[in-house]
Amino acid sequence: MIYEDMSLEQIIDYINTELLKGRTMKDIEENDFNVNERVIAKRLARKNVKKINGQFVLQDGYKKPEVVKKHVTEPAVEKIGSSNSIDLMQNQEFLYLIKKVDMLEKAFKEMMRIQDSSKEVTKDIGLKIYYSEDKPIAKTIRLYKEVWDKIDKVKEIFPHLSYQTVLNSLIDEITEKYLRSNREDLL
Repeated sequence: MIYEDMSLEQIIDYINTELLKGRTMKDIEENDFNVNERVIAKRLARKNVKKINGQFVLQDGYKKPEVVKKHVTEPAVEKIGSSNSIDLMQNQEFLYLIKKVDMLEKAFKEMMRIQDSSKEVTKDIGLKIYYSEDKPIAKTIRLYKEVWDKIDKVKEIFPHLSYQTVLNSLIDEITEKYLRSNREDLL
């Protein structure tokens, strides 16, 4: 292949296709373009082509050849007037989005509590969120399926929390309860 005979878009498309096949950039440069390693990558960088997520992408600032767009007739759009008002509270998609936004808001608030290093009780299920600066100790525990299913339900309610955080929070709450109960029995 001859680099000079190809357009910039053809080069980018070819290289991205070959990269998706699992080939290395070094292999493509040396075997397909007959140049040393990093030569093509540097040429592309000078033309404002960046490698993003393993693919070459043309960035702003470099003028691509403009494609002339033909104007097609405008699609008919039904104008919504006062007589055709939409009740958003009846729209299932809108209600679903509201529910998702509420879940995200709850997740962000919970993350802020965790970042503040606080053991704060959530309003929904009364779960203390355990947080510690200490390095965790690796232990293996075995749980019954019914217990794990309940932990999964907690994770569904708070998807932003990791299993480690949920388990630490639950175990911390239970141990505090038993230790408090044991102290009261001794008195």
